[in-house]
Amino acid sequence: MGNRRFTQVATSDDEDEAVQPHQQRTWKRMRLMEEDKLDNDNENEEEVGQEPPQLVEDAKPIDEPIRFSGKGRGRKKHYESFEFDGIQYSLGLVLLTLFCSQDITQGNNGNVIVTGQWFYRPEEAEKKSGGNWKSCDTRELFYSFHRDNVPAEAVMHKCVVHFVPLHKQLPKRKDHPGFIVQKVYDDLLEEDNDNDDEIKEEGPQPLEDAKPIGEPVRFSGKGRGRKKHYESFEFDGIQYSLEDPVLLVPEEKGQKPYVAIIKDITQGNNGNVIVTGQWFYRPEEAEKKSGGNWKSCDTRELFYSFHRDNVPAEAVMHKCAVHFIPLHKQLPKRKDHPGFIVQKVYDTVERKLWRLSDKDYEDIKQSEIDELVQKTLRRIGELLDIEPEEAPADDEDQLKVRVGHSVGKPF
Repeated sequence: MGNRRFTQVATSDDEDEAVQPHQQRTWKRMRLMEEDKLDNDNENEEEVGQEPPQLVEDAKPIDEPIRFSGKGRGRKKHYESFEFDGIQYSLGLVLLTLFCSQDITQGNNGNVIVTGQWFYRPEEAEKKSGGNWKSCDTRELFYSFHRDNVPAEAVMHKCVVHFVPLHKQLPKRKDHPGFIVQKVYDDLLEEDNDNDDEIKEEGPQPLEDAKPIGEPVRFSGKGRGRKKHYESFEFDGIQYSLEDPVLLVPEEKGQKPYVAIIKDITQGNNGNVIVTGQWFYRPEEAEKKSGGNWKSCDTRELFYSFHRDNVPAEAVMHKCAVHFIPLHKQLPKRKDHPGFIVQKVYDTVERKLWRLSDKDYEDIKQSEIDELVQKTLRRIGELLDIEPEEAPADDEDQLKVRVGHSVGKPF
């Protein structure tokens, strides 16, 4: 995966071929189901030198069925709610990944399946005339009447969606965080909406540009390249500061939001506010040196990295929580401490993984990792140690390899 570069803040102006909505949803389901399969021939997974991951228990229905359907092997029980990873989900809730739960069933194989009524991001919704819609607000979603089934284990967490008529003012993100719906997407539409131009004109109010807060803490550069550096900025009524973990608008259509820690906030002579982010990678985004990508046993998992890149401050969607947990510690319950989990560091140059608990990083990076772990423990409290059932045989050899090639050198 190459360096992440933003050419626009929220959406792209090009007319690249988009993934069909139905293909996109199917691909997501297939990926989630395939994550449970183990690739025993994957040499790089053994190189990590990690303890076996703590697998999340399967989803379980709650209480008695409210009705039954089907016959024989196709017989299903229907429920009002289910539990997954310590959290209860019920009918009518809006869940990530972005659907409203309309049915909860369990077949003879014991698997719990959720029927979701889907929302679409503007860049995911394809026009009949070609291309996709654009959004003026990173919170914007389209409602739809398209339904599809996913394993209950695909649910990440609950979220809030506000349905706001076009003639009404949008709620401030600070007071009412969540997604915004003002339009309904018909993915079977035979003709383009004749009033499409009118809808665009009445669409979400454009957001104001991000603005730095307070006085500059320092200056850099000269002439046209002179920059002011700040400790915080405001965008859409929310204040963001250095060291805040945030979600960012992805560069390409259909991608999940990027995750980064804000490391610098600058403003150039043109008045634009730029954020320098230190990037996290999702396992499926991180390329292995031998080819392919990693798989995750937990939808919360991220890899930390020392790669930094700049994005417009308007690309920030909202703050998020990231917990840095050593591999020998028990993972916090999602219900008690929602957020992402980091246990490994991704080397973007060597394209390898190292454990968060390793102690042979370059001094400044070692100090940074130690502080992130301690900050997590101060926030959520001490975590119990876990005893690995078996340690990988190449643990020591992998550490020797690492000491030989990268200690004291930047990734």
